Amino acid sequence: MISRVPETPVKLSAAAGELITKLIGVNGLTEAETRNVLAIVRSAYAPLTRFRATEAETPAMLAMLEGLEDGAEQQGLKNEIAETIMFVRHQ
Repeated sequence: MISRVPETPVKLSAAAGELITKLIGVNGLTEAETRNVLAIVRSAYAPLTRFRATEAETPAMLAMLEGLEDGAEQQGLKNEIAETIMFVRHQ
């Protein structure tokens, strides 16, 4: 069975954002895993995506990102996380 993609953008529910945060968390992620998390977050908050996060998810997502930033060791990764935090705040 093929499901149809909605014609209009759909926001993720707050429950979906909480689930993403619980599944990903900040539990000892490698640099590559952290970059994957950043890609997921950017996709969820991107203005042109069909599936966009709701405002209710933003505080939890920012808290997760800030935790990732605190745990990152490489400056380049810290910079990418900081850019993603700014991206989410301005969406």
